[in-house]
Amino acid sequence: MGKYVCVYCGVEFNSSHKRKYCSLNCFGLAHSKQVLCLCTICGKSFEISNSRSKRNGGKYCSNACRVESMRDRVIRDCEQCKKEFDVIPYAIAHGAGRFCSRKCADDHRKGETHYAWKGGISFEPYCKAFNEQIKEDTRSLFGRKCVLCGSTEEKERLHIHHIDYNKVQGCKGRRWSLIPLCRSCHSKTNTHRHYYFNLLANYWAAEYNLPI
Repeated sequence: MGKYVCVYCGVEFNSSHKRKYCSLNCFGLAHSKQVLCLCTICGKSFEISNSRSKRNGGKYCSNACRVESMRDRVIRDCEQCKKEFDVIPYAIAHGAGRFCSRKCADDHRKGETHYAWKGGISFEPYCKAFNEQIKEDTRSLFGRKCVLCGSTEEKERLHIHHIDYNKVQGCKGRRWSLIPLCRSCHSKTNTHRHYYFNLLANYWAAEYNLPI
């Protein structure tokens, strides 16, 4: 049991755990306390509850002024089709306002403009020798566990990942450099490829003494 002072009424009280208010009544009064604000559109002063002002309130005195603020729009050029369009400053501040439509946004994220684009190598065919037997041998070699997170094949079989991202390894005189990963970890290797290549290649060489 400890002693605390209510931040609203200043009364000292005892409690088994740390609290700011001595009672539910003080809690309600503290959060319903009105504060004076100035409307950013019409300049009119108005009162708003303290709790609401902490939740990004206190900018507009009415819904009409809030709507009026959204009319102050900025002209932008669509990054995909280069067409001019207008957008509210709020959207720009939160990372939007780059495209004039959803279609342009979707088109921009396809092909060479996608952040994970690697020159189209995902469309290259796998080596014909990369068959189910090779995959099963790789899973068995690593104890049928995901090398990154350690998950097993309880729900689905592990994916087989090419450490050097070379899909034709094994067919052009190069030895296999394969490693088992769960679905979640395998999806992570599609980005930050340099990082995952170094990480998995070092593990492959150190733990199994196998060259890439």
